[in-house]
Amino acid sequence: MCNFLSALVFSDGKIFSDPEHTDSHSDLIRVRGLDDSLPLETRGWIRVEFKPDNNDTLDQPEMYKLTVDELAAPAWFDDAMRFDITERLREQVEKMIVRDRREILLGGCWILARGAEVVSVKNGLIQMMYDSSRVNAMLGSSRVNAMLGSSQVNEMWDSSRVNEMCGSSQVSVMYGSSRVNEMRGSSQVNEMYDSSRVASDYRVKKASKTD
Repeated sequence: MCNFLSALVFSDGKIFSDPEHTDSHSDLIRVRGLDDSLPLETRGWIRVEFKPDNNDTLDQPEMYKLTVDELAAPAWFDDAMRFDITERLREQVEKMIVRDRREILLGGCWILARGAEVVSVKNGLIQMMYDSSRVNAMLGSSRVNAMLGSSQVNEMWDSSRVNEMCGSSQVSVMYGSSRVNEMRGSSQVNEMYDSSRVASDYRVKKASKTD
């Protein structure tokens, strides 16, 4: 199973990943037109994953570890290359982490650290929201994979989506065709309008209603 952050590493040191759109190695291989049937030593690239031991530390790049997702690492992927790839992927993850206040996140892949505040997200992917992180409005096809702790989304619009809510996370209002797939712990959705939907709707405080 592929996880954030999945990438392909080439024998010349290049790295290819696209976390905004996919963490599937198969997708990355296909979009580059690579031949996966070649022997490992001759094809010139390998699958890797760069992730911490658990999702509680996605906002801590120093906790990430590089794993070769192959039966074995080829000879060209030596200790020096492993170190270099690890450091470059760590820098890539650090650039995705929001720790301050932002007016807008436009597209891209993001991680909202504790205390982060974003006024609006449009067509972007948020891998994780931690503790007191907050998004005022999710617009377009924006997505949040998981909300932890006391993280909060005030408004969900259009086809925005939250995959999983945990702890005491909260969505205040859902509009349009926005959707929450799963709710755990004491997470809650306060109000739902239009065709918005919660798959596990037994946790919704107020009944769905149309304006």
